[in-house]
Amino acid sequence: MCWIILLSTSFLKNAEAQDTARRSIQELYDRETIYLMSPNRYVRNNVAYSGAAQLRQEFVLSPGGMQLYSRSQRNRTIATILSLTGSAGTIYTLVSGNRDLYRPFFFVSLGTGLASGLINARANTQLNQAVWLRNRDAMILFQERK
Repeated sequence: MCWIILLSTSFLKNAEAQDTARRSIQELYDRETIYLMSPNRYVRNNVAYSGAAQLRQEFVLSPGGMQLYSRSQRNRTIATILSLTGSAGTIYTLVSGNRDLYRPFFFVSLGTGLASGLINARANTQLNQAVWLRNRDAMILFQERK
């Protein structure tokens, strides 16, 4: 009978220790991880932040995350330039009034728009991967500091 009480007491202490560890990890996760609201807005510790400079600062603790974040930003810039170039070409064609250029510039504009969209989608994927790596590295780093 005494050993049953001893086992049940041991079991309860073990369950309590696991619950405390789980709460500790959950608090660490809530405090140190980020999630994106848009490419330049994110939330950390229930506070919303905006701006590329602040987001870039979050990646300092994760070399792999910073590398993917930088690639994402570069691809987003390329997509924007492609999109603006296609739009400028279309506007120039319409303003010039030269009907011979309508068809070629329509297809060029369509192509630059498609390429821009694909590159932008890739940039979003890279940004999401960067945030995942950053959050993983943050959990590892801050778990080790405890």
